[in-house]
Amino acid sequence: MSQGGELHGIIPVLATPFLDDGAVDYEGLRAVARYCLSQGAHGLAATGEASESSKLTPDERRRSVEVVADEMDGEAWLVVGVSAPEGTVAAGLARHAGSMGAAAVFATPRGDEGATPDAIYAYYATIAEAGVPVMVQEQTAGVPIPLDLYLRMAEEIPAVRYIKQESIPAGRRITEILLGTGGRIKAFSGAGGRFLMADLARGVMGCLPGSVGVRQLVRAYELYRAGQPREAREVFDTYVPLASFRSQFGIPAAKEALLMQGIIRSAAQRPPVTYEFDAHDRDELRAILEQMARA
Repeated sequence: MSQGGELHGIIPVLATPFLDDGAVDYEGLRAVARYCLSQGAHGLAATGEASESSKLTPDERRRSVEVVADEMDGEAWLVVGVSAPEGTVAAGLARHAGSMGAAAVFATPRGDEGATPDAIYAYYATIAEAGVPVMVQEQTAGVPIPLDLYLRMAEEIPAVRYIKQESIPAGRRITEILLGTGGRIKAFSGAGGRFLMADLARGVMGCLPGSVGVRQLVRAYELYRAGQPREAREVFDTYVPLASFRSQFGIPAAKEALLMQGIIRSAAQRPPVTYEFDAHDRDELRAILEQMARA
């Protein structure tokens, strides 16, 4: 069923499967999208950082969005990552996302253009020209975004409506931005969903995690929204071992988990390869997934 109203819920950022020769496995991407929807995801996010978007060509990014949009067929919200070194490039990706029915686009400033507050402002103002609601993504390893800049964008760029806050520790930043903007900017959690419960208590609308553990995060979110925080935390606790394990490795762990569950055909990464699992890593991940399946 098509989503309406304000963006909310668990919206996993889809891993991009590659074949062993390095080509994008678009059928595998369809399978990841189907899997996340089957786990109850409220929306899907394509071509984000967890999708290895920086390793994709512009054509591959657009094709990935088209594949995900086709697979979803209006069943849930589509959110699209458009991060690029230049605002004009990001805006072009945002226009394409809008043509595919995206409910929002998200981006983190990169390179020289994100070095000053005025440049960050210009970056997001340019993306906003695409006419799609914009989500500002801030990461610990990325360009810091001053609080007064969030307030300025909230006042002067109507399309800037959301944040994905991943600048650790993110909690206080979320509260400051929500209070400072008077609710004009809505917040989402990130960081693989590791801080979902704490961030929900601070007023986030949901979370953009990775492609694994979606069922547990969806259930925890829905229980919390239904006024059952204790039950929500009990469900969330079944996700914590996976979140903790994944925090060491990032994308490779998500791909190995998807491969173990038969969703994708290969856990291949494009260079530069950040980490390759060994047998001990796989044994531990398999044990965690089996424990989650029994919960």
